[in-house]
Amino acid sequence: MTYGRQNNIEVNFMFQGYLPIKLITISCTGIVCFTHSAVSLGVSTYPGYGGEMEKYFIISACLLGKRVRYDGNALLASGSIIEKWIASGRVILICPEVDAGMSNPRAPAEILKGDGSGVWAGTALVVEDTGIDVTEYFKKGAQMDLELCKKHNIKVAVLTDSSPSCGISLIYDSSFTNKKNEGVGVTAALLKKNGVVVLSQNNIESANKALQRTSS
Repeated sequence: MTYGRQNNIEVNFMFQGYLPIKLITISCTGIVCFTHSAVSLGVSTYPGYGGEMEKYFIISACLLGKRVRYDGNALLASGSIIEKWIASGRVILICPEVDAGMSNPRAPAEILKGDGSGVWAGTALVVEDTGIDVTEYFKKGAQMDLELCKKHNIKVAVLTDSSPSCGISLIYDSSFTNKKNEGVGVTAALLKKNGVVVLSQNNIESANKALQRTSS
């Protein structure tokens, strides 16, 4: 771990084993500092310090090596496109469950009687394998991430498929037997409903094209 300065702001460089990632470590006034959660990344361009604000996007923290999944592990995605994303300084990491205050690690949770859209409609619940209802945590995390998107005009999200928060096309079926159904997670459903382009780690090229469109 090393330290440097950028635009008169102290930056802490965290190395995740394959790429340096910039994380703002001080509180800031008069500029933008992204401190959305314990796993969020700072970005490297600030209004008032040269140039207009670049367009940012969010990505599930576990995809970039943060050990925030329910079992305390990551689901690392890699490749040249992801390397370019990180190098651009436009990446902001999220984990709805951690953002909402859930423990890490934590009990596995799945959506009962539907998917993320049903959670917002009031017809589905998120429950742990112990039977505990954690719906409100999942809704809180989703709402926090939506506010982040609104505040910083974020139009693209790359999320982890099959997650009860971030699932794009598949989610686990609530049997806790590793079976999946078609459906979306709680955060993915809310972001989609509010106009954010939501794609999974399995569609990196499509996500990159969406980012290029929003940057033009």
